[in-house]
Amino acid sequence: MGKMRWVLLLVAAALVSAASCGLWLHHNLWGTRTQAMLSLEIAPGSPARRIIEQFHDHGLVPSPLAARLYLRARADGRSMHFGRYRFDVGLRPVDVLEMALDGNLEMFEVTLLEGDSASEVGDVFSALGVGDHEAWLSLQSRVEWIAPVVPDAPSLEGFFFPDTYRFAVGIDAEAAAHHLTDRFLAVWREERSTVDALWGSPLEIVTLASLVEAETSIAEERPLIAGVFVNRLRRGMLLQCDPTVIYALERRNEWR
Repeated sequence: MGKMRWVLLLVAAALVSAASCGLWLHHNLWGTRTQAMLSLEIAPGSPARRIIEQFHDHGLVPSPLAARLYLRARADGRSMHFGRYRFDVGLRPVDVLEMALDGNLEMFEVTLLEGDSASEVGDVFSALGVGDHEAWLSLQSRVEWIAPVVPDAPSLEGFFFPDTYRFAVGIDAEAAAHHLTDRFLAVWREERSTVDALWGSPLEIVTLASLVEAETSIAEERPLIAGVFVNRLRRGMLLQCDPTVIYALERRNEWR
């Protein structure tokens, strides 16, 4: 009888201990919420332990131990992503950890317009803190990015595809520029059957398209203008369009 009593006491103690651990984990992972919005940068190469300490130092997770236990149990092979995060008010510690595991980084949006020159694209990104003018000027020489389609391109002028993009805060200029050219290649391949039926080589087509886009911002007018330009080229005539003059003057810093 005495032995049975000790067994029951041990079982009861184990149950109480398990319940206490469960309550402790619940409180430290689900029981608190962020009180203020916070932007936080996770440096590349940071180990999980350092990231958790960073979260703890900024009040995002109350217990580093509870956070580590959660990652061991629920990460499922995922690793925490590096970059800048925006943590809003009302997030639980488990929400913060899942954001890091899923890579839900702070994002920004940028729209590039038809007819924007490579220099203008660089200025847009420079104003957003993604590289500077010199960095974007240098990136215009990375013609190997578009070589599969346009092997004879002298620069990336005309190959930063106009669209609306979402990038993670902290992206560098090279990665952003490469993404723009990847978008160009993707659209080119989607429209391959149409492009192959057009006048000229890929480089000539892109150059002409850039001139048409710079000539007018009205989409309905572009087919007519493109037709006029193609007819002039086929007849050996001068294009006599403003963008060719403006572009040359801009290259010489003489356009006002």
